[in-house]
Amino acid sequence: MFISDDAISRELYEIDQQLIVRSVPIQMRPIEATAEFAKRHNIALPLTAPIPGTYHESYRHWPITNFIMEWFDKQYGNRLGVDWGPGKAAFSLRGDPWHFHFSLFYGKTEFIVSREKSSKELCQNAGVGVYNILDAVRNFPDGLKQSLTDDELKYIFDIYLSSYNALSRLEYCKGAKLVGLAKSDIEAAVNHIMASEPEHGLSKWASLQATEKILKAVIEKKGGSFGKTHDLDSLTKQLLTVGVQLKISSEIKSIRCSPGIRYGEEQADLHAAVNAHHATFSVITKLANHL
Repeated sequence: MFISDDAISRELYEIDQQLIVRSVPIQMRPIEATAEFAKRHNIALPLTAPIPGTYHESYRHWPITNFIMEWFDKQYGNRLGVDWGPGKAAFSLRGDPWHFHFSLFYGKTEFIVSREKSSKELCQNAGVGVYNILDAVRNFPDGLKQSLTDDELKYIFDIYLSSYNALSRLEYCKGAKLVGLAKSDIEAAVNHIMASEPEHGLSKWASLQATEKILKAVIEKKGGSFGKTHDLDSLTKQLLTVGVQLKISSEIKSIRCSPGIRYGEEQADLHAAVNAHHATFSVITKLANHL
């Protein structure tokens, strides 16, 4: 298929105007425009660049996708900033907070943890992409990376997989209002931990709010009802009334806090905030099949 740059630009302008009328957010327009262009011309357009060592029929149309992405970048610049992955997660290392920014992966991917090589330097493994999860840690210094012990590498690897898997599971049910709100609470929990002036109490409260909404989402999906309560123990008991039995008492213990924590009436440190954050991911994983 051949179509001139000028013709593509004119068509993209027309598509963009339609997206504006539909109130599609700026961040979503490159993907929406790519789908619309592919539909108009009856072609398959890849959403990411071809992976070396692999093949897909759509790869031959990558120049068109790349042109579309560059066109929108010129139109909107920094306003296109958006994370396409399932979210982010915080963790503590040597007494300091860090966080993952998760990427969106297509096809099979092997996750590894390496002090020496970035994902770009790693070779494909039998056509399977290889990703170093340390690349997901924002602003992670090389000196610290290379000094990590084996136990620290395992800790980071385990936290990455557990939090990534939990957030990815939520992507399958993000149409549910309570689940979407829970994702916002999870992001708030991370933001409070990573702020220049951290608010660990607010982070723990956000984790409670996220867990509360996940529990309520399951109760609602199972046909049950719930009142206006932040009491996780009460909600856990309500799960039993809709036939859901789970062992999450240890997670609830880590997350549980009073509303007064928002005003400093209850104290929380980095350790408590991170533990509550990770306990939320554990609850999500255990409840995922019910969502």
